[in-house]
Amino acid sequence: MKIMNKKLMVLWAIVIVLLLTAIFLIGYSRKDREYMKLEGSIRTATYSYLKNNNLVPEYDESAIVFIEDLVNEDYLKDSESLNKYCVKSIIFTKGLFKDKYKLNLECEIDD
Repeated sequence: MKIMNKKLMVLWAIVIVLLLTAIFLIGYSRKDREYMKLEGSIRTATYSYLKNNNLVPEYDESAIVFIEDLVNEDYLKDSESLNKYCVKSIIFTKGLFKDKYKLNLECEIDD
């Protein structure tokens, strides 16, 4: 049984890292950038709204914030993106290290 030398091991490590990087880049390039930007602004607006109104829940508790409230109180601008992705509300859950945000998407179907 042969023992791999260091140069061959380094070569295999580089190949594996390059493959994983390529897979990551392919997955990232297919994400909807407009939705990611909207999600980020909604997260910021939601936390600001909760903090300014003293509604931030305790650890492992949740609060629901409706988009209409964020738009009416000027935390968000009423944009086409909100209508395009049908965002109606956000569920904010306070975590120990990281807070969770879940966007509720509800599209109305016109008959």
